[in-house]
Amino acid sequence: AWRRLLEVNVLGAANVVAVTLPALAERGGRVGILASLVATIPVPGGFSAYSATKWALRGWCETARPELAARGVSLTIAYPAVVDTPMVAGLRESGPAVYRAFPWHEPEAVARRLLRDTERRRRESWAGLLDRSAAFAYRLAPRSFAAAFRFLTRLRAG
Repeated sequence: AWRRLLEVNVLGAANVVAVTLPALAERGGRVGILASLVATIPVPGGFSAYSATKWALRGWCETARPELAARGVSLTIAYPAVVDTPMVAGLRESGPAVYRAFPWHEPEAVARRLLRDTERRRRESWAGLLDRSAAFAYRLAPRSFAAAFRFLTRLRAG
């Protein structure tokens, strides 16, 4: 499972950028990468493999960004919380409590925001204020954030 997640979430994105780089560089292109909020905050409850691949994707994007910029290509990373797709269907009510701790976003809204932010050559794309605030709070005070997150998850579980 780990290998498959790494292949899709990290190598898949890197390979697409590598294959399209000549055309992107020729046109001063833009790249939009869909990561996840779990690439910015640790999420308990069985998400370690998925989260690790999203952190790896974020790391690849951050290190590739200056290399791409040197070729005239910008890179935008999106960090939405839960995107309401068939992959997570039914988890809002019956999945781990962590699914009830995050905002859920419509796929079309996330796509529109990422497209807009990519067109504007922004470094990051956030689906909502709560997503961005969670990432900021974690960076500011990781231990306090973790305690608050555990409390919220337990509260939403019952």
